[in-house]
Amino acid sequence: VIDAQAMAEPLVLGRDVTVLMLNRMEVFIAEVISNNLDNVYNDKAKYGGESRFIKTYPHEESVIKTYCQVVYDELRLRGPIRIDGRLTDKFIFLEVNTQLRLTSDGTAGKAWVVNNPKEPYVNLIRRIMELNAN
Repeated sequence: VIDAQAMAEPLVLGRDVTVLMLNRMEVFIAEVISNNLDNVYNDKAKYGGESRFIKTYPHEESVIKTYCQVVYDELRLRGPIRIDGRLTDKFIFLEVNTQLRLTSDGTAGKAWVVNNPKEPYVNLIRRIMELNAN
């Protein structure tokens, strides 16, 4: 921490990963690839459409899922959330988002779509509503 107005953290090189968790067990993982020239996942890549989402490798998914389940439990999270991290030789936790942008072009929506390419996006919304009804 620099002071009360600014914060600095070390640069961690690796692959950007977003994890949609509907609950502790329903986990959808996607790697985020920046399409910009410097290959950095910045605001332009995130909000300007200069990125694409792909599934992570199966052997990486179990490590990421386990780590995210620990974060979910330790922070006492409930309901749908998104965890962002960076994949190096391990998964590095960056942030938790508890207020999801539930549109098909939002980060959580893209994580759903890449994991469920044949299922309509509206099924994600239905599933969240089912979980909240219980």
